[in-house]
Amino acid sequence: MREILLQQVALSLLPGIGPVITRQLINYCGSIEHVFNTSLKRLSAIPGVGPKTAEIISSGRVRDQANEQLKLAEKFGASIHFYTEKGFP
Repeated sequence: MREILLQQVALSLLPGIGPVITRQLINYCGSIEHVFNTSLKRLSAIPGVGPKTAEIISSGRVRDQANEQLKLAEKFGASIHFYTEKGFP
C-alpha cells in the first residue's frame, strides 16, 4: 500500500504535469505501478510528457522526493489522497 501511495505522490510532484497528463500516463502505461517501470522511449512518446519528464520519471529522483513528502505527512499526521480514492475531494 505504501508503494502505491509513494507512486501517487511521485506523479503529483512531476514538474509541469497536472491531472490530465497524470491520467494519460496511467492509462497509457496500464497502471500507476507500470508508469515507473515503462521505458524512457515509451514514456517520451506519451502526448504531453516528452523526453525531459520521461527522464525525471525514469531516474527515480521524483520517487526520492515523494518519499520525503510521505515522511513529512507521517510526521505531522496528514493524510494524502489521490484522485482515484473515495476520500479525494
